[in-house]
Amino acid sequence: MALFPDAENSHLNRELLCEGPNLLQELLPEQGKYGNVVLVKDVVEERHYLCADVVSQRVLCYRENRSAG
Repeated sequence: MALFPDAENSHLNRELLCEGPNLLQELLPEQGKYGNVVLVKDVVEERHYLCADVVSQRVLCYRENRSAG
């Protein structure tokens, strides 16, 4: 998914998104040099979710509160 954080009505919490390891180097060692522009996360382990409406082209990404359940 491409993000455009500078677009109107967009918000990107970079601190939250970049929290934890980037798995790019682990999964594709030969592509590790792109780790500064490509972020690969374990969304199951980190409880990240994505809701997307392709018609309106709106996306919401969020993380479940770690203290919940």
